[in-house]
Amino acid sequence: MGGVIGELFPLAVALATGPLPIIALMLILASDGATAKGFGFVGGRLTGLAVLIGAALVIASAVDDPGLGHRAHPSPVVSIIRIVVGVALLALAARMFLRRGTTPSGEPSRLARHVDGVSARGSFGLGLAVTAIDPASLSIGVLVGVDIAAARMSAPGDVAFVVVFVVAATVNVTVPLLAYLVGGEAARTKLTALREWLQANEKTVMMVLFVMIGAILIGRGIRALSG
Repeated sequence: MGGVIGELFPLAVALATGPLPIIALMLILASDGATAKGFGFVGGRLTGLAVLIGAALVIASAVDDPGLGHRAHPSPVVSIIRIVVGVALLALAARMFLRRGTTPSGEPSRLARHVDGVSARGSFGLGLAVTAIDPASLSIGVLVGVDIAAARMSAPGDVAFVVVFVVAATVNVTVPLLAYLVGGEAARTKLTALREWLQANEKTVMMVLFVMIGAILIGRGIRALSG
């Protein structure tokens, strides 16, 4: 169990540094009806990540031994998939680096530009969409589900790990929402400053995030294959 936590914790931290969810949340909190929209968005983000990991866990568990191996000796296929996903994330980072001068500095993503007028109901869907369109969330969510399945724990243990991972990986939206609700004007001023910084540096943060996650996945895949 400790090995599972040790391998999944860096991935949760990596997801928690992603700028897109918090930029979307900050824009929502600056709009009318911010509280209801904020809860909807955070609920959608939590649900989307949990569903993604859960689906990967169920599918990987159904595949069982031929596809997974086990934690000490994972299947070569799983290790190769990790390496391929890691290389893809590095390629995305390289593409963003090469195209860094093609858009105006500080321009937010297309999703961030459209969240200001979202409804309370639509904010839940927006939280789901952030998971569905974010390469880091998709790649990590699937591989975390596979890792949990490979640990061969009981069903309650699987659920517990999914919950713990989702909670840890979404602190970048849950903590700002709580700060907005209880922190008063001072907290809201700080959150506004954070939003502005993230909007100005979103692409740089995403590049670093992709490189970090890609390196973790490639390293784990190579280690498993060489072992």
